[in-house]
Amino acid sequence: MKRHTLSFLILFICLLTIVSKTFAQSRFPKGKWWKHPEVLENVNLTEEQIQRIEKISGESMRKIIELEAKFKIARLDLESLLDQIDEKKLDLNAIEKQIEEVNRIKGELEKERIMMLARIRNVLPKETIQKLQQTRWKFRKGSRGQRERSFDNEFDKSEH
Repeated sequence: MKRHTLSFLILFICLLTIVSKTFAQSRFPKGKWWKHPEVLENVNLTEEQIQRIEKISGESMRKIIELEAKFKIARLDLESLLDQIDEKKLDLNAIEKQIEEVNRIKGELEKERIMMLARIRNVLPKETIQKLQQTRWKFRKGSRGQRERSFDNEFDKSEH
């Protein structure tokens, strides 16, 4: 019974990670959003702002990549603890410590992502931040659908 509870907890953590990544990706285009044509068109970032954002992103992404790797390894180690079938009983203390480690690393990862955004935000004036928020809302509300319609229109033009 306890093994099922722990397996459920791990599954829940994995699903939470997937959902949070999906939610984060729906806000802005993937990758370097500050170079995306739609963002550039709506926000008017200066070259200096782009360079500062690039530097902040580069520094943070190194940390984020390292933390993502540590997170995956910690989850793998937790799965290994749960899969031990040689013993009659699982080492609940080791499992609990590993769950705490997984959560600690996940917390560091989320903290770094948020701090990166906060550092980027500090580079930008209030008006630019407001424009970014408006642009983000457009992406969330369905600019994807508009882009698809735009593509369809271009496709229709090329056929005639």
